[in-house]
Amino acid sequence: MRRKPVHFNWKTIKNQAGDLLGSEFWEDLVGAIPSFGPRLDAYETEHQIVVVVEVPGIDRPDLIQVKLKGNRLVIQGTIQRNYVVEEKDLFQSERFSGSFKREIALPSAVDPHSISAQYVNGLLRVTLVKVEEVEEVSIDYFEEDRKGSDNGSYSL
Repeated sequence: MRRKPVHFNWKTIKNQAGDLLGSEFWEDLVGAIPSFGPRLDAYETEHQIVVVVEVPGIDRPDLIQVKLKGNRLVIQGTIQRNYVVEEKDLFQSERFSGSFKREIALPSAVDPHSISAQYVNGLLRVTLVKVEEVEEVSIDYFEEDRKGSDNGSYSL
């Protein structure tokens, strides 16, 4: 049985930290932590897993690749900044740009042949159809004829 990933209630933590440390806490924190890729939401319904990724400005399909690797969804590519600005001139930077690779552990088994992806208004939406995970499979076997063996033993 596959374990479900542990999830924190970040909204509660955000509110508690904001109450304790002040409203500017999260703004300061965002500036201090480097982005490792575009932000995303992932959720699950009865029959599907849906991943929505912010990837603004994608004008060519070769800039983003979506792959299924075991029980992980891999989304990688490049988000280009649509305007020219030097890093030294930025006094606040929250948007991600550059190359990235995001791997999302899936909470359920999915059908690798039923994955679809759409890109609309800067959002990449990947939909995966859930399948029942096989917990145990019985495998029938048979004993082959042992003719020609000197001592009646055989090896596998």
